Amino acid sequence: MVFKDLNYNLGSLLTVRVVRSLAFAYLNIIMPVYLYLITKNILFIGLVFTVSIIFSSSISVIVSIYSDRNSRKKALILSSLLMPLSLLILGLTTNPLFMGIAVIIGGVAGGAVGRGGSGFGPFQAIVNAMIADETSEGDRTKMFSKFMLYGSIAGMAGSVLVGAPDLLSVAFNPVESYKVMFIFLFVLTLIPIALLFNLKERERGKMSGFLPKKSKTEVKKLSILSMMRGFSQGFILPYISLWFALQFHATPAVLSVIFGVSALISTILYYYSPVIEKKFSTINSLVYSSVLAGLLIIAFPLAPFYLSVALFWAFNGVLSVSIPINQSFSMYIISSEERTTGSAIQGFSRNIPYAVTTYIGSFLLEGSLYAFSFIGGGLIIVANGVLYNKFFKPVGG
Repeated sequence: MVFKDLNYNLGSLLTVRVVRSLAFAYLNIIMPVYLYLITKNILFIGLVFTVSIIFSSSISVIVSIYSDRNSRKKALILSSLLMPLSLLILGLTTNPLFMGIAVIIGGVAGGAVGRGGSGFGPFQAIVNAMIADETSEGDRTKMFSKFMLYGSIAGMAGSVLVGAPDLLSVAFNPVESYKVMFIFLFVLTLIPIALLFNLKERERGKMSGFLPKKSKTEVKKLSILSMMRGFSQGFILPYISLWFALQFHATPAVLSVIFGVSALISTILYYYSPVIEKKFSTINSLVYSSVLAGLLIIAFPLAPFYLSVALFWAFNGVLSVSIPINQSFSMYIISSEERTTGSAIQGFSRNIPYAVTTYIGSFLLEGSLYAFSFIGGGLIIVANGVLYNKFFKPVGG
């Protein structure tokens, strides 16, 4: 059972996370294609994604500081409302300005590649801290893995929904078929937010000041690693669906299969994250997965269609293994009263470089030079794994 052994807080958080994961998996795949359909301007798409990441990352830090100093529950409810608002705007207009605003406030940036992420806003930082509050150290990786597992299942469903506009085009014109899906997701993401109003906040210390003090050194190291991941992944993730569409003329129906299978692979590997962590140790698991993912994505742009699909599935799967392990380790070494802010600072450190390289990537894609993004990004991912070992080998084994 999905909710077996979960208290109300964890069950409610998981429910909202699952619905958001479904919606974000759909949006992160379809938005580059949809924006290109409307604007035919790759540089506009890159600019929108860049501003979206910067805005969401900045809001995330501000809301997370409020969360640690005051109320995580209130901060979570506020951040959860941004996504339905974004979807409502997308469902009502095709004006490029308002579409850009919707993408920005929704924290969408074409980067989840079927894993069922939660966007670039403060939602995930707060949820991570609340999961840590509700679990013991020994069970924490398992709980993060469970959240990622069911989020990925929902992401798989969202990936399959990418093919829905093709089906709806029988009754609607191409643009209207996308808008119908946005309204459907607006309703779907709005309803579960009601569960959050009954969350019970645990007794904990409150952060003094505006930045972490007890965990200053740990947050600094994690932020450096996050900055490297952001710099590399900004080159790679936002345009993968558009790469398949432009390079191989993949239709939304084909993309739904590619990203649906990718989500399925991620789902299976999330289940085994605690097993892998136990076998190789926390740090070794993170190092090995980073190095392997980097090598896979370097080969990706050099391959023909079917091999590139297989490499993408492998790359996404290897990254997926590391996510619950990394989240659990971060919460372990950051002081409990500073977890939301510490997580948000990591996110900010990742997302600003991600935003910069996302915009650079739009120029490379426009100039048919995007293969260099994958190669350069892959090399940085490999270096990230090596540095993780240097920073934390004595801590995580």
